[in-house]
Amino acid sequence: MSIRTPTFDEGPHARSAAAAIGTFHQQIPLEAPHIEALSARVFAHMDEPLADSSLLPTWLLMDAVARSGIKCVLSGDGADELFAGYPTTLAHRLVPLLRVGSSAARRMLSRRRVQQGGVSKDYMARRLFEAVHEDFPWRHQTWMGAWLPEELGARQALDGLLADAAYGARDADPASRALHLDQRLYLADGVLVKVDRASMAHGVEVRSPFLDHRVVELAADIGIDHKVGLPGARSLARGGVFRGKRVLKTAAAPLVPEFTRRRPKKGFGAPVGPWLATQAPSALEPMVEAVADLVPPDRLRVVIREHQMGLADHRRRLWSCWTLHRWRESEWGRAPCSVDD
Repeated sequence: MSIRTPTFDEGPHARSAAAAIGTFHQQIPLEAPHIEALSARVFAHMDEPLADSSLLPTWLLMDAVARSGIKCVLSGDGADELFAGYPTTLAHRLVPLLRVGSSAARRMLSRRRVQQGGVSKDYMARRLFEAVHEDFPWRHQTWMGAWLPEELGARQALDGLLADAAYGARDADPASRALHLDQRLYLADGVLVKVDRASMAHGVEVRSPFLDHRVVELAADIGIDHKVGLPGARSLARGGVFRGKRVLKTAAAPLVPEFTRRRPKKGFGAPVGPWLATQAPSALEPMVEAVADLVPPDRLRVVIREHQMGLADHRRRLWSCWTLHRWRESEWGRAPCSVDD
């Protein structure tokens, strides 16, 4: 995928990696102006709303695969959840330290103008300090989710779900507990659902080697210190703040070029933040009305205004509402539902 927004685009790096490994390389473009039309087409194929913007590039990728005549592909899904690829995994270990300086950090971040681009370090820091005083698993849910539970009156509705999902790792290291929760919820109900819907809509089968039960069992036996750690001196000099999937990168060293292994983690998201920032408020008003049963309209209008003025990066909040709005439209005027539903 070549996402035509500078802070999102990994096209040149993908091209270099393909050249080093010796694979045939083809780029598929995605630009912010495509988002509205593409989302309408994608959500029409979903039996439930899924507010993960990476559904859009995944859809385009599967469309290109199908057009090429390929019927079965391999994916890397599961590697992040098994081998600690997300920065949140390390963040749980640093919570006591982060709590000490959270007030000063939030004040400093509040003075910085938000950049509507990729997932910047500023954006990650704001999300981090937003929930650092929460207990697990609510801290993790806030980091991985869109809205704060209090904003939707949903804490009580989610308490049982999170408690059940986290139960199996209740005595583990905080980072291991985060991996367990990601495997139970984010991977099972998000990542795999996204890939399944996008691939099946195009008649493509996706297989995930990392989810072979033998790999999963091996990963479970590997200590968390072999998966995640603080950056070394060289990494810090380059601005690195996180070392994830350590054992996996070591194993891949003979096969994958060093410049690829050492690149910071990038998500597969679409540039929905910049796109939402350029929409006229009147164009988003139908969304405000469509989700009023879940999000108070006045609160959502404030979120839109802050995002478009560059005062905050509300891409996740707004995209979740846009997803629900367009999905309901695709379901022939589906009636509003409650949080409990």
